[in-house]
Amino acid sequence: MKSEEGWVVSGDEQGRKLVPVWHHPLYAEVCAEGEWAGARPEAITLDEWLERWIPGMSLDQRLISVFPTPEGQSIAVEPKRLKEDLEREVSQYE
Repeated sequence: MKSEEGWVVSGDEQGRKLVPVWHHPLYAEVCAEGEWAGARPEAITLDEWLERWIPGMSLDQRLISVFPTPEGQSIAVEPKRLKEDLEREVSQYE
């Protein structure tokens, strides 16, 4: 999700930065409140995600916040782990 200032991020109790992702824009839209008010979903292709975002998040030592809810709940995943999971899933359809 992107705001006028750029991509939104959150943090956890350990001070780690989390990059939120949703599998459908409607879920992101319901989270556009509070400090994310006015932010809008923006799609990223799978290729761009795997080739650019995953390495960048690893380099920046950020985690991925998978499917955050308006209440702030989500699952934090290491970029490398999500990449492996996505590649394994995609390989089933090739």
